[in-house]
Amino acid sequence: MRTKNDWSIVRSGVPQGTVVGPSSFVTFVNDLPEEVSSMIDMFADDTKLYKRISKNADRQQLQSDIDNLVTWSTKWKLLFNLDKCKVMTLLMYLIIP
Repeated sequence: MRTKNDWSIVRSGVPQGTVVGPSSFVTFVNDLPEEVSSMIDMFADDTKLYKRISKNADRQQLQSDIDNLVTWSTKWKLLFNLDKCKVMTLLMYLIIP
């Protein structure tokens, strides 16, 4: 019979529901911005990666940064939730009357 105090193996990630959980998570993902050259914003467990695209090389660099994030997340066994991943495209057009 398992009791609340039994030990179990933690293969990756940060324990849920602990007092040190949030600070452990911050320490765990602290190096994530070093993996990309694009702009990255992080808050709690949300990550936003963005870049101004003005030429093809910018698109290639953004894709490379996404690939680097996938490699990082696989290495540390902290996978992104693909159901929550979104793409947002903003365009700016000059309208001349």
